[in-house]
Amino acid sequence: MLCVFKGPTIETIPASEGKNAVHLNAGEVQKGINSAFGAIIEHDHTVRHCQKGRLRGTAQQKIVLKWRQNRTPVLPEDEPKVRAIASPIFEALYVEEAETTVVNEQPDIANDGIWVSPNLRKQDGSPITLADFPEEFSFGNGVTCNSWVTLKDGGRVLCSWMILNLTGKASMNAARLETLRQLFEAP
Repeated sequence: MLCVFKGPTIETIPASEGKNAVHLNAGEVQKGINSAFGAIIEHDHTVRHCQKGRLRGTAQQKIVLKWRQNRTPVLPEDEPKVRAIASPIFEALYVEEAETTVVNEQPDIANDGIWVSPNLRKQDGSPITLADFPEEFSFGNGVTCNSWVTLKDGGRVLCSWMILNLTGKASMNAARLETLRQLFEAP
């Protein structure tokens, strides 16, 4: 399930009772949500949400030859020639790196719900829906806080979002969504 909130998400807990202010990042917000609600945040890096819905892919890893100086990949057609030169001086010019890509993305119907905060609004005051985000925009997994996003109409909105994995867990009812909204949205 995708949940999108109006920003800014509070990243600082004010100082109180002689304690210093605490600055939170998205990872700490995620830990707090998981401790309060159980492990509901999606951690799988092959999951994303976009206009087509929630997609789950397969991670595929391959070794890529890159030029050491600027970390750009060696052209595939040049790779055999580069590897054939066994000179230690030449080998210092490149490095092998593992790269992971996501392939074979398939719809994840079980977790395909969408909830957008009623407080998230366009410049004209109308509510924002998923259709207002650019076609190519992708909400990544986990928690993202305080991201400026340019909508299709050119307007910009500060928002936060999270991707939930509710498979085999309690459903996300209106009361739980309201609690999460209050946690994410600054007063």
